[in-house]
Amino acid sequence: MDDVTFIIYTLVRLSLLLVLGWVTLRLIRNHNPRWSVLTSRCLISAALLMPLACLCLPVTSLAVLPPVESQTADSTETFRENETPVISESVKPEPAVSLQPVPLNLPGISPEPKQSDAKISSEPLVADIPSDTQSEPERSAAAVTLVESNIRTRSLTNRQASSPVQSEFPWWLVCWIVISLLLLLRIGWQIQRMRKLLYYSETAPASLQPECDALAAQFNLKHVPPLRVSSQLEGPCTIGLIQPTVLLPVSWINELSQSERRAILMHELSHVASFDLFWDLLSRLVSAIWWFHPLVWRLTARHRLACEHMSDALAADSIDDIESYRQLLAGWALHRQGAETRASALAMADRSFLLRRLKWLETPRSIHRLKRSRCYACLLLAVLLSVGIASVRFSPQVIAQKPDQPEEVKNTEPKDNKEKLKADPKKADASRVRKPGKADINLKQTTPKIVTVVDDKDQPVEGAKVRVGWWEDNEGDMQLKIVINPPITNQKGEVTIQVPEGAARAQISAEAEGYAKAGKQYSLSGSPKLVLQPGRIIRVKAMDVKGNRLPDAYPLLEDSHILGREFKQNDRRLGYFTSPVVELDRRWMRVVARKEEGTVLFSRLIDVTSPERVEEDGTIVAILEPGIRLEGRLDDSVPRPLKNGCVELYINEGQDHKIGGGWTWEQTADVKEDGTFEFDSLPTGGHVQLFALVDGHQSTRPTVQSLKNYLKRHNAGEESILDNAIQRHDAFWPHLFPLTQGLYKTEVELPCTPTTSLDVKVVDPLGQPIEGATVKFNPNGLFFSGELFIPAIVSLEMSNQIIRHNNEEVKQRYQWGNDTFLGVKTDAQGIARVRNLPADDSESYKVSADGYQMPIYPNSFEDGPRRYALIDLSGGKTLRRTITMEKYVPVSSREILVVNQNAEPVPGITVTVNEIAFENAPDDWQLWASQRFGPMASEKTGDDGIVRLQLPLEVNGEAVSRLRITVQGRVKIEGTLRDAYVQRKRLIIPREADGRVVVLTISKEAPKEKNQFFDVAVAYEKPEALLSHLPKLLLKKLQTQPSMVVLNGLLKMNQFDAATPLQFTSDWNLIGKNSSKKSERSPIATIATPQGERVIVLCAVRPKDATWELKPKLRFPPRAAFVFDAEGTLIRMLGGWASSRGSYCNVMLNNLGGTDDYFITTSAFETHGPFEYIQHWYQIGQEDKPALTFYGYANATSWSGKPGPSQPLAEFGYLDLGFNGSRPDHLVCGVLPNGTQAPRKIYWDGVHKQFIAPVRESVEGKPLYQVDLEHSHQFVPLQVEPGHLVVGGGRRDYKNWHAWSCVVPQGKTARVHLFSVDASGGQPVETDYFTRELSAGQHNLHLHLADNQQDQSQSDAELQIDDTIKEKLTVPRVPIAGVPSVKGVSIARTGKGPLDLFNRKTTQKQQRLIWRVELLDSPDKSE
Repeated sequence: MDDVTFIIYTLVRLSLLLVLGWVTLRLIRNHNPRWSVLTSRCLISAALLMPLACLCLPVTSLAVLPPVESQTADSTETFRENETPVISESVKPEPAVSLQPVPLNLPGISPEPKQSDAKISSEPLVADIPSDTQSEPERSAAAVTLVESNIRTRSLTNRQASSPVQSEFPWWLVCWIVISLLLLLRIGWQIQRMRKLLYYSETAPASLQPECDALAAQFNLKHVPPLRVSSQLEGPCTIGLIQPTVLLPVSWINELSQSERRAILMHELSHVASFDLFWDLLSRLVSAIWWFHPLVWRLTARHRLACEHMSDALAADSIDDIESYRQLLAGWALHRQGAETRASALAMADRSFLLRRLKWLETPRSIHRLKRSRCYACLLLAVLLSVGIASVRFSPQVIAQKPDQPEEVKNTEPKDNKEKLKADPKKADASRVRKPGKADINLKQTTPKIVTVVDDKDQPVEGAKVRVGWWEDNEGDMQLKIVINPPITNQKGEVTIQVPEGAARAQISAEAEGYAKAGKQYSLSGSPKLVLQPGRIIRVKAMDVKGNRLPDAYPLLEDSHILGREFKQNDRRLGYFTSPVVELDRRWMRVVARKEEGTVLFSRLIDVTSPERVEEDGTIVAILEPGIRLEGRLDDSVPRPLKNGCVELYINEGQDHKIGGGWTWEQTADVKEDGTFEFDSLPTGGHVQLFALVDGHQSTRPTVQSLKNYLKRHNAGEESILDNAIQRHDAFWPHLFPLTQGLYKTEVELPCTPTTSLDVKVVDPLGQPIEGATVKFNPNGLFFSGELFIPAIVSLEMSNQIIRHNNEEVKQRYQWGNDTFLGVKTDAQGIARVRNLPADDSESYKVSADGYQMPIYPNSFEDGPRRYALIDLSGGKTLRRTITMEKYVPVSSREILVVNQNAEPVPGITVTVNEIAFENAPDDWQLWASQRFGPMASEKTGDDGIVRLQLPLEVNGEAVSRLRITVQGRVKIEGTLRDAYVQRKRLIIPREADGRVVVLTISKEAPKEKNQFFDVAVAYEKPEALLSHLPKLLLKKLQTQPSMVVLNGLLKMNQFDAATPLQFTSDWNLIGKNSSKKSERSPIATIATPQGERVIVLCAVRPKDATWELKPKLRFPPRAAFVFDAEGTLIRMLGGWASSRGSYCNVMLNNLGGTDDYFITTSAFETHGPFEYIQHWYQIGQEDKPALTFYGYANATSWSGKPGPSQPLAEFGYLDLGFNGSRPDHLVCGVLPNGTQAPRKIYWDGVHKQFIAPVRESVEGKPLYQVDLEHSHQFVPLQVEPGHLVVGGGRRDYKNWHAWSCVVPQGKTARVHLFSVDASGGQPVETDYFTRELSAGQHNLHLHLADNQQDQSQSDAELQIDDTIKEKLTVPRVPIAGVPSVKGVSIARTGKGPLDLFNRKTTQKQQRLIWRVELLDSPDKSE
């Protein structure tokens, strides 16, 4: 922000703080004056430090301003008639944040400036290295071009063409400074008068000083102020800051009585003891700085009056007569004048406050010293309030989502407004480097985003309050947000929040009556959805064994992550507590309390669903008693005495106190010099997990078998609680010990082993040691079925709030951990001596130093290289490593696209950056130096013609603006015997991508020499010049050779800008002849449909509202499929979206089962009740609506995918459902809500073009999937009634191979029967070939028919039932043809009567072959 804005913000915050302070002073004016003194001094300090706080503290957004409905997030820019838009040469592209797609290429958006207005050349400098004839100024001018890119939105800067911009004269600033200086000079003049007064004063009579010393002893003053007399005074006062002195008038020496003298001295000594002189001077300085603020002047007066009140009260108390003191004060004031004008002097009888002081003395008041705890609490509150006000920034409140407008209202919206919104480009900030540790978030530019609140059944929750706790940018830096009046969800469960520019994630919470509060960090890539779970309110009564209530007890419920009290204390009924609405699955609870003598009391483990003791109103009665004492020691392998060390303790218990139940208790104890440790009181009945770390040793890592033996021997839990630890292989594992119920004490011994030591030498690129660098390790430990931990780290668990800890010991423990392995500093030799690392493990570590960065670890993943190092540790040894740091240069990726004259990507071309130029000196080219700019930026283009170079954004604070690159490489020419070669051509390009590309134009002139290559010209220009203006021609070119330039041009012609293609993706194109080989898959597919030809283009894209450039941090960009018709018209983009969890979608192109139906599938992580994943299936040719949408689990769906249609066409395909990480056996059925069973498949009926299956199924009580009927437009629910057969299947993709899944209802038996019916004789004659009975449950049936080679009237049949029964036989020939297996029925169906699986004509007239299944007790024998 600019200086004026900063001053205004500071004044607003100062005024707010002073108003709150003034209200507080008014409320406490009749109480102990010490409170008024303390409050006013807090305000003085805040007024002095407010500008610094506003400048340095991170900003917190406070949503109190009226809500703003943003029509568009794009800022508008208006050009006057006499102004010319000038292109900024170096700007950082900024992604648009508008939620609605706005075409970028409408006519008249941004007219190109005329040649007379701005001399802009579109041709860059291209020159061979041997013949460089153009001058640098010509290159500079030629490098500036007007940008109209369909990839990035560029920012325009308005400039006045006719006259330069003149700065406004800051007269107000001069006035401010002049008046402040005058007031400061006045203070200095008053201080000089005080010094002169002191200089001419005389020492008081010796008889008075002992009396002053005696009174000073009551204030515990280290230095007793001397008494002096002056003939220039008419009343007593105190002067001097460093060495205060009490001055008395000469005339008063003999006139004062002993009580009067005692009152005077007590009054003045009170000023000295309270440092009133110092604070009075500070208040005057504040008044000089903020001289125009009325509340500041009142603050100075109020502080001085409060000091006088306190001194008056002490003086009156010293003579035990308030009325006499009031009379003395009034009498002295008659002779007193002038002393109040001296700075750093406090007069006893200051007439400006006299009447108020006398009135205040009418009523006796308490002047006792304030308790230290209350003072600290007041100071803490003042600091938090000041910091909060200083860092707050007012922002609009979020508003509830309004209902959608009727269609007729939308249609009446003026077109001019829409065109204006489309025409106004978004202004992008200039290239800048973000400040480390500070959120890169712009609160002035916001985008509306809908937040949805639903219940556990995915139904909208109306009336829920939604709050945003903080915003977080892409780098993880956070900016707090305070919402005073949270918005309320509407009937759709929706509210609209205003997301500031740069925010990538947010902490969003919601609460509603009857539901447990929900909230977590959400990605803002999609529309966040909060799921509220129904809950209960728990009431607890806490008592000790004697029946005494415990008002300070803490009911602790499982899975509690709240710091402080979750249960509210009942002020009217001591010992009673009430919880908020908590989730129903939070079942286990203990109540904990600490007695005054320090003993911790625990209740038994309480099941809140069925507690043992309950009062009539449902209140749970918890009886608390002392826990078990645990005394332990380290084994004798650890040498004594020990200096530093700690033991980490963890308890996790539930049903029967088994490990893993959910109720947790975590605690830390120090290890004593003799190697012992103790926990005074622990909850009994469960099992404790202990880990120890001391200087040079740690507790051993127990073996997996020993842990399994313990679990079995003590019935402590299932062995599965060890699975996570075994898979993760963390550095530290705890030992297990029982806490036997009924025992007073238990003793344990921890076996130990030596730790690893490591000396890390940190040097700069020249090999010189770096002092003060930090080596950071984070060795994790894992408690079984519980939390990760790092030894010696201060825990925020509730146990640390209940149990009293020695703060100094906690601080020393943390410092020990930080100095030995958490963050070890290097010494003058550049060596960091890291100690107490795990005994045997592989650990990563990082090194940081000002101005340097670690090199990239060679084996880090290519998609996001990381800077760290790995080391294999070995207990008992001291290892050594050296880290050579690199100079820190902020970098980002620069993407350069190389194409030929036909806009086709050219692979294998090397692009190298040779020189760079800075923004402040664009013509001063600097040769690339690795030590200054980082590793040489040189890469080869890939198959997509793109090269991505890591380039510096700035160097030593200077922004990089231009690059000189060299292009070289071989270009293949189809149809010729010789290739072309780029002979190291040079180009000047901007640092930031501007939409132009490198174009290689092969010379048409044949080389003169036989073995020479064709010459290649290089240019940097707009890709539009290379493209046809006919979409159909562009589409054909795209089908021939995938080209990002061609795709962008095609999208631009279709006025599409909802997402920007980043790169082609082919890994999930599962159709075509080469689909079986991943390396040969193509990102483009052409598919014939009844609706016409479709061209599918698979890409990774960047959504329009994305806050990242090329790739989101630690994630992949979303995938999308662009669907074009044969004319090049974009039908729609499928994918490219993010779920409410912020998960970007994946896209798959496939064929189901060998039918002639193709599908595009989009899927992502999405929470919906118990499910975590959502899938949308779109049939190509009917892309407007999803054919199927269902919820399930990630990595749990398989499908009958085929490269394309089979011959003859298959009748069906299917999706097979399971769970993430576990798939039930193929014969396990799914269970419907009515208890019936069905196959765990969703079938695609290729004949009727529809999906068919039950709407929802479960397995062993766990939901398996659920179909979203509202968004499944080609789905038919399969209704299964009790006692019905269920069959699904038909002809597969291989000739006459058929397969079915058959489910026989529970308690029933079915028969499968293969027979033929011959009606040629008039009377049907059945011939049986095969019969088997099927038990209840699911069975897989197969029938394969093949022509018999010896007898043309016969077919060889192969039958298979499940994996056990196989039968080969001969049946009448059934021709291989693409006709239905059973005419007129769906491929999945149910019924009580017989169900034909196969019913087709044979080659003989009036004969049919039938494969039928029927229940044995079914009376009906017809289909």
